Amino acid sequence: MTEHPLNPYYQMDNNWIFSAEDEFFHANSIQDYFPANIKATQPFLYNKNERRVVSNHTYQMSLLIASVMDEIKNVPSEDSLFPKNHRPMLEKWNAWLYEEVNAKIYQVASMRGNEKAIGCAQLERTYQLLDEYLENKDYLYAEQLTETDLRLFNNLVRHELYFKQFKVFQKPLNTFKYLERYVKRILENHPYLLNDLYFKEIRATHFRSEHNIKKYGYMDEVPSLQTLFPFVKF
Repeated sequence: MTEHPLNPYYQMDNNWIFSAEDEFFHANSIQDYFPANIKATQPFLYNKNERRVVSNHTYQMSLLIASVMDEIKNVPSEDSLFPKNHRPMLEKWNAWLYEEVNAKIYQVASMRGNEKAIGCAQLERTYQLLDEYLENKDYLYAEQLTETDLRLFNNLVRHELYFKQFKVFQKPLNTFKYLERYVKRILENHPYLLNDLYFKEIRATHFRSEHNIKKYGYMDEVPSLQTLFPFVKF
């Protein structure tokens, strides 16, 4: 399984484009690799042998990858992000998080008026529930980091972006005491995650991409990295 990076800026006319060519992909729009009747989105899982898109549904892809990586790499249960003995409950957690947090944030960001106000209130209630739940817990389920934690963590670490640009939250993450502690703990206990967060790229694409400027408006002053990601020392 290999990764193929995309240009970090979404182009209104070309969708996402590959940043480099190889034997499978050319430096052009990812739409060229999708059926004409399906709008291309990223990330997507591509079968190189059959030369077709297997899935572009992030929830389905992550479950598929998580379920096979342990077998491929022979990972022991105590080090697994998706341990077999916890999978039934983790799958329930994953489904709930996808509907109530992962996808919900972007759905609400696209709403307007009263519909958006209702969506924002629903998100805040979800965060309050999670905040209360994590008061006496280190992780969401089981006594180890799992891919379920990463599903929530990746949204929490971007909270200031959603707060300042998407305006789907009315307050910063530090007002959710135990969610903030949860993010800090994960970063302290698993510092290698910092290598995969691409803070500078996230900041640039969120505030200076043509797509986001058209959708959310232009901000004269882009918040600093330290403002957007207060848990990290730059």
